[in-house]
Amino acid sequence: MDPFSQFSDMKPVDRAPSLGGINGIGFRLYGSRDEDAATSSYVATYFFTFVFLPVLALAAYRVARTTEGEYILGKVPLSGLAKGWNALVVLSLFAAVGGGSWNAYTGSPEYAARQALHQAVEAEEEGEVGLAAAGYASVVEGGTNYGVEAKERLGDLLDPARLRAAQPQQAAGVVAHAFRVRTLHPRFAPALVAEAWSLLEDLKRDQPAAAKRILDALAPHEPDKEKVATLSLSLLHRIVEIDPENVPAAVELALHYEAKGDFERSQEILEPRAERLGDTEGARLLGQLYAHQGRVDESHALLLPYTQKRLEAFHQAEAAYDQAIEALWDGMIRELEAGRAPAEFYAKYDRSTEVEQAQMVDEYFAVKRDKSALIQQRLEAYRRAGEIVPVALDLGMVMVQRAPSITDPEARRHELEAAEKIFLAIQGAASESDQYRLYLGQVYYWLGRGEEGHALFDELLVARKRSPKALYEVAVALREVGAKSESRALVEEAYGATVDQEMRYGFAQYLSVLATDREDRIAWLEKSDPKAPDVQAELAEQRGHEAMRLNQRQAAARHYRESIDLRNKLHPDAPTLNNTALVYFALYRATGERPHFREGLQKMEAALELRPGNSILLYNLAEQLIVDASFDVIGKSLDLRRLRMEGSVDLLHFLHYDGVQQAALAAKLRAHPSMKKALSHLGKVMVLAPKSGSAYSAARGVHGFTRSQDEMADLWQRLQGVELDLNDDLTGYRAQTSGERAAYQKESLEKRIESQREKLAQLPAKAVRTRAVAEGSLVMAELGLYELGEPVNLQQVVKRAGASFRRAPSHAMANVYEEALAWAVVAEWASRSSHVKRLAADYTRTMMATTMLAVALAENPEERTWALSLPAAKQLVALQKDVAVRYPSRQRGTAWAILRHADPELAAELAKRSRNDAVYPLLKQVDLVLWPYRTSVAYAEYWRRLQSGEARHGLAALQAAQAMGTKLVIPKG
Repeated sequence: MDPFSQFSDMKPVDRAPSLGGINGIGFRLYGSRDEDAATSSYVATYFFTFVFLPVLALAAYRVARTTEGEYILGKVPLSGLAKGWNALVVLSLFAAVGGGSWNAYTGSPEYAARQALHQAVEAEEEGEVGLAAAGYASVVEGGTNYGVEAKERLGDLLDPARLRAAQPQQAAGVVAHAFRVRTLHPRFAPALVAEAWSLLEDLKRDQPAAAKRILDALAPHEPDKEKVATLSLSLLHRIVEIDPENVPAAVELALHYEAKGDFERSQEILEPRAERLGDTEGARLLGQLYAHQGRVDESHALLLPYTQKRLEAFHQAEAAYDQAIEALWDGMIRELEAGRAPAEFYAKYDRSTEVEQAQMVDEYFAVKRDKSALIQQRLEAYRRAGEIVPVALDLGMVMVQRAPSITDPEARRHELEAAEKIFLAIQGAASESDQYRLYLGQVYYWLGRGEEGHALFDELLVARKRSPKALYEVAVALREVGAKSESRALVEEAYGATVDQEMRYGFAQYLSVLATDREDRIAWLEKSDPKAPDVQAELAEQRGHEAMRLNQRQAAARHYRESIDLRNKLHPDAPTLNNTALVYFALYRATGERPHFREGLQKMEAALELRPGNSILLYNLAEQLIVDASFDVIGKSLDLRRLRMEGSVDLLHFLHYDGVQQAALAAKLRAHPSMKKALSHLGKVMVLAPKSGSAYSAARGVHGFTRSQDEMADLWQRLQGVELDLNDDLTGYRAQTSGERAAYQKESLEKRIESQREKLAQLPAKAVRTRAVAEGSLVMAELGLYELGEPVNLQQVVKRAGASFRRAPSHAMANVYEEALAWAVVAEWASRSSHVKRLAADYTRTMMATTMLAVALAENPEERTWALSLPAAKQLVALQKDVAVRYPSRQRGTAWAILRHADPELAAELAKRSRNDAVYPLLKQVDLVLWPYRTSVAYAEYWRRLQSGEARHGLAALQAAQAMGTKLVIPKG
């Protein structure tokens, strides 16, 4: 049978109407009229609902029942009842707000009530008892003469037989509306409560949503709150079980478990519905749970819409409260000035000091404020709206943690600026919060506004009276932005300021991470909790490092494996995975077995997945990715396993001896996937830890080899306006060059010499490139002993360096050979010249030999010709000329500084190259920012400026290094 011929008023529909909503706000079908047995169909009315209550009738549809469910046959006209219901809604709204406008239209509230009652009666006759109950309740609440009849009719709807004959949701609506007016008539007293409970019991299994609606109406009137809570939980579970798509019920269930502290259960309920949570409390709850788990992208998607909407309401409530306070204050001032306050107030005021008078006015205002109904109302609204503050704080922290994963610089800056706006939006309510200051402070550092960030950290410390916990929290934040030395100073202060042993253990362990050298690290570890497995693991690792320094590789490997075993028993959080990875890398260096390196790389990548925005993890992984890329570029050219060395950019210099070879290696290195990832991570670290020079230094090492102008220019640009924390580097450099650690250095060099000799004894003669690496390291260690004043046969060292260079010529071995030749020249020259002897005695620890020779040639023109005639000097000059020919695009300041006296024509050509080279000035300027205290860097900049006729700027670099405590010679004139 064609249903459209059966029902002439029905029209086809393209699609079914949208049903459902959030928190009961949406669209639903209600009622059943005009039933037709032939088609098993009925007409239902399509309503807009608010809190599950029908508000406006929008359309009507004929619905067919089948064994597979129900579906829409077509659209039919609204009934007269539904149209009247819409009018009733308008009437009810006017009744709720006093009926001003409607009264003007109808003439009296009585007229409106009569119309509303009439429409409700029609609804009852049509079987829409829920709608009828809503209408009767509205008439009762209107307070007109029709209220009595409305009460009676509402009472009739409560007849048990009628309730059970109605559809469950309709029956639930009757009960809910009856409870709206139960206190207005004796008829709706104990009998109503009993009947409601009885109906609820009948419905709770098969119609839990209707039962829950009845329970919500009963809850305010039931003294046994535990009974209500237990039943409510049971009904919510049943609703979600029957209708998994019921998001409002799922959210209410999750909020119940949140109140009990069972966040895991809350997450289980909400997670499958994450995309449908909208801006509900469920979105807030799941977003905050994700935030605390480090799932920043998922948290951001949930918290952003929830927060934006409520922040606006918060600002409005805040402004309304402020306006009320300001108006009350102004009124009080006018009252006091007009003399309307009690006479005793003025008498006391005249006898008081200015401070006391101000206090009297404040106290007078406080009394007025506390008695003002408007102020209390606005304050309560402000407090309710203020519930968004901790959520907004979480969102801001999520945005801060999310920013590093954004690869586009502009998009990352936009995210950080958005985070700043979120923090500032809650400034009035949260500015005293520690988390607020810490995270906004970090945002300011990342936006290049370090002074503002530091000011927030200082505010926190002042507010918390520099408590040990506050000192530690600020120290952690400073470390993450790269201010390592300042971080260490604060933790040391915290360590000394507490007597709590557990806190001292924790501070000592953190200080071991911030230590400047191994001895310092071990000292702090020994002050940490001796029973803690991670402390034992760290001590085992440090013992391994010490064994490696002493060339005790088997013992080192044993200690490293002990450390790994201990760490593998710990919870695999990000710090543990990172620290375990570092030990695997050390184990590789002890054994030469590359699978250990691979295991370390996997653990470090796993650590970063858990903490993707952590600057320390990003830097550590970037370093190892550079190693990984270098491994592959080196390939089989060097036997790194026998050398027990990692891949490195420095080792690549043993594989080329002309510009073409270097360019080919550079292209491979730049294109390697691990290198691309490494540089991306380093870029993020530069944003997250702007005060740390580590990421810039690592990137400079790569770009210095690849000589990429764009990348070097980008690095130079990133360094602009950045104030690096150089304290640790400078301290280490001074210790190395001052002689205070000479005994330690001597022991380390001797063990290194022993190690390289062992390697050479085991390496086959035909492995000339691999042997050159060991020989180069051996020569530099022997020269290091010479610099310490230890007896070394320089002639033998020079001979060994030259032989190795001739067997396997490379840029790296040329540098080693040059250094050995330069020391031979300086040593012989010093034996005949008191001036050069003093120069060598004063600056051997701070200057490389080639730098010292260049300075000696400039400072002693009368001895220059003789010095350059020495056999070692001639060999050195010839070597530098050869390198200059082979690398026409590579500039070296020391070579120019020597050749300008030995071969002025070639030196002029080198100066011309330097002036035309776009990369070289960038390299030197970056070096000067990263290592301004190093003699080699300061002299390189001096000589570069000298080549360009800018001697004054060059002298400034030398003077700056000298001002930092570096011993060097400032050229005369």
